[in-house]
Amino acid sequence: MFPIVFERERVKEILHSIEQGRPLAPSAEGWNVADMLMVAGALHYALMAHSPALNGKSAGIAHLPHEQQEAFAETYLRELGSALEACSRLTCELHAGSGVSEKLVGRVITVDNEPLVAMGAPASRAA
Repeated sequence: MFPIVFERERVKEILHSIEQGRPLAPSAEGWNVADMLMVAGALHYALMAHSPALNGKSAGIAHLPHEQQEAFAETYLRELGSALEACSRLTCELHAGSGVSEKLVGRVITVDNEPLVAMGAPASRAA
């Protein structure tokens, strides 16, 4: 069971913090499960609101037929879910004391209708 507490003003504050690049502050009681879920939901919304993108740029799918827009949005949602799960798994490994690298980079790409996560250390730049 997950407790769901949705506080309109708190969510507006969270979204405003994201838009302004400010830190997310805990409620007066600190971070509890309901507060973390509310923040996770707000962050999920913020990610979804950026609409489907390709390589960090708007995919510009408005001109596509409705069916293709829906398919693209479904793929985006599945890829976003896989990306969130990958970040969660890496956070769990870090919290457990695993030797997670200082920085990992990767991507989620759909192949044969399945989102695949590829992660690795960033490539070093030649001087």
